[in-house]
Amino acid sequence: MARSFCALVACLAFSGVVAFSPAVGSKCGRVSVAMDATDGPGFSRRAALGTLAWGISSAAFAKGEDEEFGKEDNWMTRMDRSSSEGRNGGVAPPDAVYNKADGSVTAKVAVPNGGPPVSVSFVSPWKPKKNSVLNFGSAEKNQDAFVTVAQATSDVDKMSQATILDAFLGRDSKFGAYGAPTNVKVRSDATSGGLRTLEVSFTNQGAQLEVDKRVVVGARVSESGTLALLVAGSNKAKWPESEADARGMVASFKVK
Repeated sequence: MARSFCALVACLAFSGVVAFSPAVGSKCGRVSVAMDATDGPGFSRRAALGTLAWGISSAAFAKGEDEEFGKEDNWMTRMDRSSSEGRNGGVAPPDAVYNKADGSVTAKVAVPNGGPPVSVSFVSPWKPKKNSVLNFGSAEKNQDAFVTVAQATSDVDKMSQATILDAFLGRDSKFGAYGAPTNVKVRSDATSGGLRTLEVSFTNQGAQLEVDKRVVVGARVSESGTLALLVAGSNKAKWPESEADARGMVASFKVK
């Protein structure tokens, strides 16, 4: 950022917009601004000053962005950022910790009705998506793995498929952002040890195109009566490469 700032100041100093003098202990120096209205036809010092301010703020933003992305290289990353690709009924994003050493994920997820947060855990072979919370996968392979919650209507083994599908395909869900998915088909549905696992195929409505998707969904009901889902999958073309990872992720899904 300091180098970018100095280069910008040097350019404006050459044009007479700013006056520059070295400062002790500074990487660049002191800057004073000449506030004359104009300096020759078609030239405005005030406009140039606006350029200087824009350059400073842009450099600061770029630096902050790099630092944020750099957190992904930590052995353990606390994923409590304010922006998230995943949706959670409009409530605050979850507070999550990702352990890079073994891929383990633990998180507390707020629920839409204001009840107690749900504690979830699982193991992800996929890396976290940058600037996202509880969202994993490779953009190149069009992978997605995320957690969403909804109000449980019954025990998970007695819950209707429609309730589970609506929780991750409905209007307020990640896959429903551009309209309800079409061609929805439940290919398998089984329950064991309190974990209900569904394999689902559907066509996702994007901003400019439709994408055929295949996902595995792990569904559990928390102690407080909240339905928690871990959804993991990819587009249809990449499913053979993603299926084993997605199934393993869902098999490790735990809820309290």
